[in-house]
Amino acid sequence: QKGTIIVKFGGVFITSFKVRYDNFTGAQLDPTVQNIAIGNITFQKTIPLPVTISAFNGIPNEKGTVGLNWTAQHEYNFDYYAIERSENGVSFNEIGRVKSKESESVIDYRFEDLNINASKYYYRLRMIDLDGTFNYTKVITVYPVNIIGFKVYPTLFSKDVTVSTNIAKAQQLVFGVFNMTGEKIFTTHYSSNQGNNEFHLQLPSSIPPGKYIVRIENIEKSAVVIKL
Repeated sequence: QKGTIIVKFGGVFITSFKVRYDNFTGAQLDPTVQNIAIGNITFQKTIPLPVTISAFNGIPNEKGTVGLNWTAQHEYNFDYYAIERSENGVSFNEIGRVKSKESESVIDYRFEDLNINASKYYYRLRMIDLDGTFNYTKVITVYPVNIIGFKVYPTLFSKDVTVSTNIAKAQQLVFGVFNMTGEKIFTTHYSSNQGNNEFHLQLPSSIPPGKYIVRIENIEKSAVVIKL
């Protein structure tokens, strides 16, 4: 048979192999008149990075930072981890490095992201081998804790609404008031201080009575339903 035969060996280490052939039915059985030619044998190897990541997660904390934790194994000839961060999940920038401990056993790593300026981040690890080969982990999403507690009062029949909250880091806040169908009917901006803050929202008198949602728009998971 003429042509190319591709054989995949999987993850097994190969030091030698044998080629065996069988005559088809009716072929000449006299080996002295059979011609066999084997040539142009080539090998292509794919070597995965010598490290295994079994867990990778990000945990926001009340200090306003994000702790990244991962568990690795089989760090043979492995160099370091580059921590990369993105605000849109597309463009990533390196924010730090952690040197490999070159351990064959299971080992835990931690990196703390101290420079938090957004309400949502994407993280991934770039794993670099000693020869420069690299690969990426999965991308994880983390919502930093920018507020500790979020209260709105009074919540009954008042157009003068006070928002009380504890901010982990001084920043500009965007407040929005939405009706129950999600339509924004009011918005305003305030500058916050680190720590406890109170903000007074004077809503337009034209807003009809009913239930509304007060939300800090640039901070995830900060919404309270009020009744006017």
